[in-house]
Amino acid sequence: MWNLELHAAPLVDGREHANAVGTLIDQLKGREHLFAELAKTLRPASISIYGGFYVSDEQQGVWLDPDQMAVLAACGIGWGLDLFEATMLS
Repeated sequence: MWNLELHAAPLVDGREHANAVGTLIDQLKGREHLFAELAKTLRPASISIYGGFYVSDEQQGVWLDPDQMAVLAACGIGWGLDLFEATMLS
C-alpha cells in the first residue's frame, strides 16, 4: 500500500481540485512500465487508487481530464473516490 496526502485542507474551488489531482497523476507519469512489471510479477486482482476529498460548498464536483485518464489507463489503475463534506472536519 502507498499513502500520499496531497491537500489536508478542504478544496474550495476547481483550481484547487485540479492541482490536487494533477499532483497525484504526476506521481504516476513515467512509471507505467513499473506498473506493468508489478502486474506481471505479482498478478494482483486489481490495482486502484482510492481517495477521499473533503469539499466545500464552493467545490461542486470532481473530474479527470483525458490526459489524466490516459496515465491511469497506461498504468492499469482503477480510480475510486469518496466525497466528504468539509463540515465533517470540524
